[in-house]
Amino acid sequence: MLTIGAVLGLALLAGLALLARALRERTRAEQRAVDGEERTRELLEATAEAFISIDAGGLVTIWNPQATETFGWARDQALGRPLTELLIPSESREAHDRGRRRFLETGEGPLLNRRVEVTAVHKDGHRFPVELVIWPAGSGPETVFNAFAHDISERRRNEDAVRASNERLGLALDASSMGYWDRDLVSGQVVWSEALAGLLEVDPASLDHDLALVQHVHPQDREAVTRWVSGPAGHQDHEELQFRLDGPQEAARWMSGRARVYSDDNGQPVRKVGVVADVTGRRRAEQAIEQAKLDADRANRAKSEFLAKMSHELRTPLNAILGFGQLLQLDDLTPEQSESVDHMLRGGRHLLELINEVLDISRIESGNLTLSPEPVDLLEVVKDTVDLIRPLAADRQLTIQVLAPPEPGLTVRPCPRGGSRSPSRTPGPGCRPTRWPGCSTRSTAWGPRRPRSRAPAWAWPCPRG
Repeated sequence: MLTIGAVLGLALLAGLALLARALRERTRAEQRAVDGEERTRELLEATAEAFISIDAGGLVTIWNPQATETFGWARDQALGRPLTELLIPSESREAHDRGRRRFLETGEGPLLNRRVEVTAVHKDGHRFPVELVIWPAGSGPETVFNAFAHDISERRRNEDAVRASNERLGLALDASSMGYWDRDLVSGQVVWSEALAGLLEVDPASLDHDLALVQHVHPQDREAVTRWVSGPAGHQDHEELQFRLDGPQEAARWMSGRARVYSDDNGQPVRKVGVVADVTGRRRAEQAIEQAKLDADRANRAKSEFLAKMSHELRTPLNAILGFGQLLQLDDLTPEQSESVDHMLRGGRHLLELINEVLDISRIESGNLTLSPEPVDLLEVVKDTVDLIRPLAADRQLTIQVLAPPEPGLTVRPCPRGGSRSPSRTPGPGCRPTRWPGCSTRSTAWGPRRPRSRAPAWAWPCPRG
C-alpha cells in the first residue's frame, strides 16, 4: 500500500509540474501576442498611409490617424460603422457589398491582393482618387479585410499636367513639321513619334527598335547620329546635329536635330529627348547664297580686269591727242587758235583724270587707295571749270559769270588721286536742261567771312524760271 501511494504522489507532483510549465508557456505566448499586437498598432499608428480594417460584416474595426487625415473621419466616428457609409461613393456601395459577400461564399475577389485605383469620398463630400491594396485574413465569419490606402490627387494632377504638356508639345511639333524621340537611358527603350516617321517617309510600325532612326540616315552620318541618339551628352545639356537621310546625293534631304538630357535628383542622366526638323530648304538656300557669293566674286574680279584693260586702251589714244595738242602750242597760232588748243588740252587732261578715277574704283575695292590732299586755289579751279564749259554754254546762248571772293587766296584741299581738281561735272549738267536764250549762270565763292556757306556754291538763276 505504501508503495502505491508513493507512486501516486510522485505522479501527482509530476502532473502539477507539467501543468505549471504549460501555464508559464501560455502566459509567455499571450504576452508575446500582446507585445506583437502592440508593435503592430504602433506601426499602423506611425505609417504614412491610411490603414483600415473591416470585419466580415463590413464594419470598421481599425482606423489609424492617417486614415483620419486622408478621409476626414475621426477614429471614434469611424469605428463600428459600415465602411460604405464613410468613403464609398453612393453609386458604388452596392457593388462593394456584393463583392464582399461573394468572397465570403466563394473565396474569390477581383480587387484583392493587388494595387488598384478607385474614387473615394471625403467627409466634406468632395471626391478624390486613392490607391488601395486590400488583402483578406482569416476565414468564414472570422474573416477580416485589411487595406492600405493613400491619396493620389497630386500624382493625378502631375500626370494630367504632363499629359496636357505632351499634347501641346505634340500639336506644336505637328504644326512645325517636327518629329521627336524619347529615350530611357536606364532601360534603353526609345519612343518614336509618328511625326518623325512622317519626316522619314516610313511606316511608324517600322520604328520598332532603339536605333530605328539610324538605318534611314546617310552612311557617312550614321556614326554621329548613333552617338547622338544612344548616349547622354558629355558635359553639355544640349546637343545639336545636322545629318542627311539616305538617298541619292543630288536629292539628299537634310535634317536638323536637337537633344536634351534629363537627370535624376542625384545628377545621373536618366532620360534623353530629341527633336528633328527637315531643313532641306534652308540648306539649299544657304548653298544657293554661297554659290551666288562665289559668282559675285568672280564677276567683281572680271569687272576689275575689264576696267584695268579699258583704262589702258583709253589712255593710248588720249596720250596721242594730248601730245599733238602740246605740239600745236609750239606753233605760231592766232589768239583764237591758241584758245581752242587750250580748251582741247584742258578737256583731254580732264578726261585723263576721269580714267584715273575709274582705276581708283579697283583700288577702293581692294583697300589700297591712298589719299594725299593738297591745297588748291579755289578761284583757279572755278575759272578752269568755266573755261571748259563756256563753249557748251555759248551754244545754248547762256552767260556764265564768275564773281571772285572779296579776299584772294581762298583754297580747298582736294586729293589729286581721289578726285578731280576741277568740279566741271557739277555745273555741266546744269547747262543741259536750261534751254532758254538769255538765261545766266552765276558762280559765287565766299571766303572766311561767310563760314556757313559752302565753296564752291553753284546757282543757276533764270528770269523765266
